[in-house]
Amino acid sequence: MSINEINQLALGPSPNDTVYTDIQNNAKEERFVYTKLKGTTLSADATLVLYKARELTVASFKYRKYFAQEHPEYHINTWDAGWYQIKGLLKAYMPKTIYLYCIITLNENIILYIVIFSIRE
Repeated sequence: MSINEINQLALGPSPNDTVYTDIQNNAKEERFVYTKLKGTTLSADATLVLYKARELTVASFKYRKYFAQEHPEYHINTWDAGWYQIKGLLKAYMPKTIYLYCIITLNENIILYIVIFSIRE
């Protein structure tokens, strides 16, 4: 997600001052993968994976403050928190969620490995 999209989440219905402040202090340029993917044509499957990841990031944003207090080692309250952090939050706060975890390798071609996890309570 872009800096602007994360900023909108930080100012939205479940505001997060820590993420907002992190954006103001540290978000100098977009994340590398965001920039690279923006200029890349993805397959329908890859587009679906990215859509689902975005959907889960938005749905779980309201839990970041609480997860950060309980698990400071994840550093979830940053504008550029990655899938590792979000996956930990999903396990803790959205345990019935089935989510897609993707590893993207950017070379001449995008190689996309999809593993489906079912989080158990």
